[in-house]
Amino acid sequence: MNLKPTDEGIVNYTVRLEPISGEQNLANNSYDFSVNVIAEKQRILFLARGPHPDLSAISQALEGINKYETKLITSFSNELDFSAYDLVIVHQLPHVDPQTTDLVDKLLQSRRPVLFVVGKETSISGFNGLKTGFQFQPVKGFEQVSAFIQESFSLFRFDATEMKRFQDLPPLLAPFGDIDLDSSLELFANQVIQSVETKRPLIAFGRIDGQKRGFIAGEGLWRWRIHNYLNDRSHAAFDDLIQKFVNYLILKPDEDNFNIYWKTNYAEDEPVIIQAELFNESFELDNSPEVDIEFIHENGQTYQAVFDKTNDKYQLNMGRLPDGNYAFIAHSKLAESEFTESGNFSVSKIQIEGIETEANFQLLSQMARKTGGEFFLAEAVDELIQQLKQHPNLQAKQTEQQIYRELLTMKWFFFILLFLLALEWFLRKFWGIY
Repeated sequence: MNLKPTDEGIVNYTVRLEPISGEQNLANNSYDFSVNVIAEKQRILFLARGPHPDLSAISQALEGINKYETKLITSFSNELDFSAYDLVIVHQLPHVDPQTTDLVDKLLQSRRPVLFVVGKETSISGFNGLKTGFQFQPVKGFEQVSAFIQESFSLFRFDATEMKRFQDLPPLLAPFGDIDLDSSLELFANQVIQSVETKRPLIAFGRIDGQKRGFIAGEGLWRWRIHNYLNDRSHAAFDDLIQKFVNYLILKPDEDNFNIYWKTNYAEDEPVIIQAELFNESFELDNSPEVDIEFIHENGQTYQAVFDKTNDKYQLNMGRLPDGNYAFIAHSKLAESEFTESGNFSVSKIQIEGIETEANFQLLSQMARKTGGEFFLAEAVDELIQQLKQHPNLQAKQTEQQIYRELLTMKWFFFILLFLLALEWFLRKFWGIY
């Protein structure tokens, strides 16, 4: 049986067998289970005028990541649907051809994440006209520039060892001139010209008008990959760098800073445990704000809770919840940014008694042996009674215990005796009997 789900998320299924004539136990004729349907591979589009070593280097860096699917398009059409892709890498476009300018403008309007690689074939005037946030001042040709990684960069982690490895990379061919950087962009690397660090941006990332954008102001990335192999006999460092570029751009906004981790299915005797993590703008774990969550059962009943803080993260133990399907919405606020994460899960009934309708004699026998007991079938009940009669720990015992107490310790008896004596004295006085 092959099932093809039509929606993403948790899909609940019930497998049910038709009852046969005379069947008494119908509880084990059905079974409920859930499947978490995830989206297909994330699609990356290379948009370029033709093949280029840079495109090959980037593509090879992503080959080992199963979740990415790449495609190269070199023939342009206004019918191109950018919504079908999770990231578009634009290499040396727009060109002098006005059609390429219109195509890149359409891409910007689609708000799909984009990575621009600028080179000699790029029309700088056309690029500036798109108002991307990475504006070139009048360009006076092209020159060889090296990269100086910025320690203050915070959009993704880049440790000191990696930074040192990339300080002596081969130069890229970049436009010669100043560059105006939008304040929403964060600088990853400056240009180094003839061993002198400049303030000219070389690589930058950020979000403008709700769209994630990345910029590499130079061609020749393929040299970086070769350099990495010559030094380390491996492409791992270059591949990791490109993967970080792509991973930052391709992640959805809510996935960047606020993440919730949960199981798609819980048993009804299992505690529902959910974990969360929140990152600040520097992508450091921060659990200073509260994280609250609301659960909504399929019958409309709601549950509210607040996560506990554990180390730098969050954890919530809701205990056991009634069976059924649940949706949840988690909220948090850090500085001026508000975060929301939602999802769903199911709590399944335990159907062991209904499914296992016959006694497991082997299991019962094992339990008896492990606990020092014995196992008897129903037809051996007489033998069981005989064993119980002969068992040394089950012999009848009779005990007798005698307890002696002094009358003076019995206060109630003392007060009764005192009352009777006082009553006798009163009656004698009353009747004149001495």
